[in-house]
Amino acid sequence: MYCNCNRGQFDQLPQPLFRLICHCKTCQKYLDRPYNDECTFLLKDCSQIDIDNTHFTSYQTKFSPILRGKCKVCSKVSYCITKIGPFRHFVMIPTQLINMDPPHPVVHIYYDRRVADSNDNIRKVCGHFHSQLKIQALVFTSIISRFFRL
Repeated sequence: MYCNCNRGQFDQLPQPLFRLICHCKTCQKYLDRPYNDECTFLLKDCSQIDIDNTHFTSYQTKFSPILRGKCKVCSKVSYCITKIGPFRHFVMIPTQLINMDPPHPVVHIYYDRRVADSNDNIRKVCGHFHSQLKIQALVFTSIISRFFRL
């Protein structure tokens, strides 16, 4: 299901900005699974990732900010990239591919699209608008907190 061709490129990743679980139909189609458990990083902090080995596709429209990637060699799922705002590029890597102890997920988004209930104490957000708002809030707060830590 996941690409193992370049697995070593995920060995030296920094701590993710956040981790979430997405239940949207697009993630379900992309992964052929009921949800996507992913960690988000600033792309500039992941210089060891070779994006040239990945074919990226927009699963929604040409204007979708998220490009989902599959390996050019084995055609299996690798990771996604996106641009949020004019200056920040992000990479979202399935948690199963990273070689670290990941943080706990902070939210389930698009929970109204779930295939099965999740029995955990993680916040569940339903609907497109509220899910997008939560993602933007996570991005904003993680960048601001990172700025003030430096």
